[in-house]
Amino acid sequence: MLYKITFFKTTISAADWDQFLFTLFSVTNRVNYIITTQGQKLEYYIFSSKKLDVINSRLFPFYLTDEYTEYEYHQLCQRKTSTSFVANITRKQLIKSIEQKRLDSKPLIKVSFSLSKYNLFRNLPLVHYLYNYGNKFVEKKVIVLCPLSQFLAFDLSNSINSEITRVKPVLATNKINFVTNTQGILTLKQLESNQQFAISSFDFQRHGLIVGQSGSGKSFLLKLMIEDILRKKGTEYGVVLIDPHANLSQLIDPKFHHSKIDFIQNKTNLFINIGQPILSTELTLDLFSTVLDIRSNPNLMRVLKYALNTLFGINQMSVENLKKLLTDSIFRKEMLKQVTDRNNLQFFETEYQRLYTSEYATAVLPIINLLSELDFINNAPNTVELEKQINTQALVSLPINQANLGTTVCRLVGGAIIQQIFTLMQSGKIAKKITLVVDEFSVVQTPSLFIFCLKRVNLA
Repeated sequence: MLYKITFFKTTISAADWDQFLFTLFSVTNRVNYIITTQGQKLEYYIFSSKKLDVINSRLFPFYLTDEYTEYEYHQLCQRKTSTSFVANITRKQLIKSIEQKRLDSKPLIKVSFSLSKYNLFRNLPLVHYLYNYGNKFVEKKVIVLCPLSQFLAFDLSNSINSEITRVKPVLATNKINFVTNTQGILTLKQLESNQQFAISSFDFQRHGLIVGQSGSGKSFLLKLMIEDILRKKGTEYGVVLIDPHANLSQLIDPKFHHSKIDFIQNKTNLFINIGQPILSTELTLDLFSTVLDIRSNPNLMRVLKYALNTLFGINQMSVENLKKLLTDSIFRKEMLKQVTDRNNLQFFETEYQRLYTSEYATAVLPIINLLSELDFINNAPNTVELEKQINTQALVSLPINQANLGTTVCRLVGGAIIQQIFTLMQSGKIAKKITLVVDEFSVVQTPSLFIFCLKRVNLA
C-alpha cells in the first residue's frame, strides 16, 4: 500500500522521526521510503504491505493519506534509466543536500531507501539518490553516517527554498489543551499553521457548541467525541444522541452497541409524568409555542394550558391522551373523574364547551392538526421507556429524520425528548452523568432549553 506522508508542522525534529519510525514498526516489519522533489516541493511517500493509516492518531506531527494523483503514482513506480555509481558517504541532512544540489543545477529528484524492523543497522541505511544531470539521470548509493532521524529532520519554518505538503485540517487525539477566550469559547481558525485539538482534553462537565459550515466536519467531530466517551468513560457517563438528520447515529462504530429509538420500530412517550404538573405544563407550552402561535391567540393558549395541566396533574400526559381529551367527550369525562384541581374541572365543564362550539377553528383545531401529525408514532410496534434505556445503555440514539417528518414534527419530537431528559435529570431518576449530543441544535431548540442549560444537573 502506498501512502503520502503529510505534516502538521514545518519543523520536524529528529525526535519526531524517531517516534514516527517506532510507531510504524509496531504494526509492520518493513517499509520503503521515497522522497521526490519537483521545483521547491518535497513529497514524502511510504510503501508497506500493512494498512498504516489506522494508526494516524498516534503519528502526530505526521499524517498518512492515500490521496495522491495517478501521475504521482506513475512517477513513483516508473524506473528511469540511469548510470549507477558506487556508494558515497554523507553526514549532511537530506534537506541540505537537496537544496545544495538545486543550487548546483544538478537537482536531486528522488531519494529512496528501505527499512526493516529486524535490521540492526536500520539507522544507517543505504540510500539511493537519483540526480538529473542535464538530459541523463545518475544514481548514487549513499551511506548515511548520522542517525537516520537526524538525516531526515528539517526546519522549513523560515525557508523560501523548499516546501512540504501540509495536513488538511483533521481531528487528532494527541494531548493538547483547549485554548479558549475569556468567555470559555474555543475558536478554531484556518491559520497559516493548521491547528488541531484533542478530544481527550474536552471537559465534559461544560456545555459545548460546535459551529461550522456545511461539510466542515461537525458531525464527524461529534462521532469521535461520542466514541471517545464510550471508550474511556465506562459506566460513569451515558450518551443521548438527538439526530434530526438521522445521519450521525449511522456513523457510530457498530462495536458500540446502543439503543435506538427511531419511532419506526421503537417508540417512547414524548412526555414524562413525574408529579411536577406546573413545571411540566410550562415547559410543554414553551415547546408548543415554537410550532403554534399560542402567544397571540389567548383562547388557543388557554385550551392547551388547561389540557396539559390536567393530564400532567393525573400523570396521564401523552400525545394520544391529549388528542382524546380535546376530541372525545367520553374519554374526557373519565379523565376528569381523576382530577382534583378545581380550576381544571371548571374550565372543561364550562369554558371549554363554549370554545369548542364557537371558537373551534382557532382555539382547538390547530392543536388537533398538530397532534395528528404525530400519529405515526403509534405505528411503531415496540414501546420503550426512555428513563430505563438511559440508565441501562451507554448510548441511546434518537434518529428523527427531518427530511421525512418535516421541520414542525422534528422540532416537536426532538424538543420533547430533550425536555424529558432535563426533567429526568433534575428529578434524580438518572443514576449517571449524561452527555446530551444534538446534531443540529437549531432544528429542535426551544427558549426554555437555554434556561435549563444554565443549570447543572449532571448534564453536559
